Amino acid sequence: MENSKLIQLLKTFKAKELRECGEWVQSPIINKNDELSRLYLYLKGCAPAFVDKKVERETVFKTLFPKKKYDEKYMNHLMSFLLKLIEQYLAYSKFSENTLQENIYTLQAYTQRGLDKHYNQVLESTKQKLQQVPFRNVDFYYHQYLLSETENQHFLKQKVRKFDERLQLAANHFDNYLLANKLKYFCEMKDRKMSLAANYELNMQLEIFDFINKKNLDNFPGINVYRVILQMLEQPSDTQHFFSLKKLLKQNAADFPHQELKELYFYAINYCIRKVNQGEQDFLKELFTIYQDCLKENVLLEDDQMSPWTFKNLVGVALRLKEFQWVEQFIKDNANSLAEEFRENACNYNMAELFYYRNDFDKAVKHLNKVEFSDVYYSFDTKKMLMKIYFEQNEIEVFLSLIASFKIFIKRNVSVSETNKEAYNNFINILQLFIKYATQKTAPELLKSIENTKPLADRNWLLEQYGKRYK
Repeated sequence: MENSKLIQLLKTFKAKELRECGEWVQSPIINKNDELSRLYLYLKGCAPAFVDKKVERETVFKTLFPKKKYDEKYMNHLMSFLLKLIEQYLAYSKFSENTLQENIYTLQAYTQRGLDKHYNQVLESTKQKLQQVPFRNVDFYYHQYLLSETENQHFLKQKVRKFDERLQLAANHFDNYLLANKLKYFCEMKDRKMSLAANYELNMQLEIFDFINKKNLDNFPGINVYRVILQMLEQPSDTQHFFSLKKLLKQNAADFPHQELKELYFYAINYCIRKVNQGEQDFLKELFTIYQDCLKENVLLEDDQMSPWTFKNLVGVALRLKEFQWVEQFIKDNANSLAEEFRENACNYNMAELFYYRNDFDKAVKHLNKVEFSDVYYSFDTKKMLMKIYFEQNEIEVFLSLIASFKIFIKRNVSVSETNKEAYNNFINILQLFIKYATQKTAPELLKSIENTKPLADRNWLLEQYGKRYK
């Protein structure tokens, strides 16, 4: 039973949800089957661990029906019905979070029943509630449309033959909802097409842009921001769109909920990363600025925690800009935002990188030795940094020994993609070419390999090392 859909779902419930779901299942309006209520209460008592023996089907059945012989078919029947009840609770919970939707359904019900006094009172409170919504994104435009359409249906119910603006408002709000949602989909499709072999069709794109160009939609953040993102994705060489997006995000950050704002910022982040990878180093500073804006808006946090990879990426960008004091303070201020299982490794690795950039190799190695290889990517990056240190210190014997062991480590590892393995192997191969050409005054073949090899880890560092040795 532990692997059943029922138990897997209950394992995701927090204490409050378990309690509220219990009230739902035991409500006589929702459920009149006492056996389902007793099954839920039993399983609730097994939370959160749901130990195997306690949730074995026969054990549960015997507890619920001590005088009955175990019936597999009936037990499956009970589990299936309880799962449906809990799914109804989840749907109701999502519905109850949206009080605007609840109000609109109430208005529709009053229209059907011809209760105009009730309708007008709820209509006024719904309009006030809608204006108090802090965001101006797709959801806002959707609820504007639904409310206007509900008002239009109420007007039609009166059977009065005269002009009424509600029909026009419903059409206008639907336009805004359609534009915002289509642009949002276009951006997602275009972004995925850049990284995947995906053949998405951006239907109505030309018509929508033609419509937008004829209208002044600057006061509609949910439309304007996605319009600029799409232009940025489609015309990456025109940096004006990036800077327009950067400005809009600062101006309209409060118009988007946390998760959506995070996604918007990551369009800007990924654009900067692509530019840097193409050799446009000025965008490294832009990337750092965007990351700083993200920190101010708290969009790098998810449930008050920062991903160790986001943490690492931000540190890496700042170090390349030689923002050493900023990095030291950032690690100190944000260490507690990392999940406890990642915290020590992340802090030691990033402190090692800070000392590496400061050319304090002894302290860098000291921190690297504290990194536990519980995560494969920390293992790879730690070994790579050690190779760089031994290479720069000209400790050839240790360097060659590490290369040999790292090659075996890469080959045996099954949890890293072949592309990443190839990037690390190419990095090692080029380091070995440095040894091969160590006594030569020029090494054009080596430079050609660094510039043309793909995929390649740490290409910029390899180019720096080439520049130091073959000026």
